[in-house]
Amino acid sequence: MFARQVLFFSATAAAVFAQLTITSPSSSIWWISKEAGNLAWTCNTAPSTETTWTVMITNPNTQLLTDELAIIAEQPNYDCSVLYTPTLNAGTGYQIIFVNPINTTEIWASSDVFEIKPQGSAYAVTSLSASGSGTGTPTAGGAAPSGSSGATTSSAEDVRVGFAGFALAALGGIWTLL
Repeated sequence: MFARQVLFFSATAAAVFAQLTITSPSSSIWWISKEAGNLAWTCNTAPSTETTWTVMITNPNTQLLTDELAIIAEQPNYDCSVLYTPTLNAGTGYQIIFVNPINTTEIWASSDVFEIKPQGSAYAVTSLSASGSGTGTPTAGGAAPSGSSGATTSSAEDVRVGFAGFALAALGGIWTLL
């Protein structure tokens, strides 16, 4: 009985902690049309079944985007971030989603709703990098300074738990009932 409970709680913990989170862009880190912006996620917390996904962008405003648009067909998790240059019209209401590349209706993660600003706009300052002189170098638009890991200090609010975590939790629950 004790072993079944341990398995159940282990599976539940896997479901809770195995999360893929899009950290950039976000409500406070926007992209600029026709300029490189950072797309970043928490690659160290993604479930092992979510090693590659399709990156799509959505917007409910059909004047800006008529349907979901795949912007990266297969993105490996281990990259942790990529630079992407949006060629979309400036506007609000955009959202990035990571979907199963086999079944694009299965959403693995979604970003905060964010804005694409017009070309030439200023980037949001998202982090400071410590330098040898004790001063910081502002990092614009979530893009990582050269030689850095690409991590930013923002967090996404809308997090989806991976299918593997739910499957483990369900298996643990069934095992407990036996």
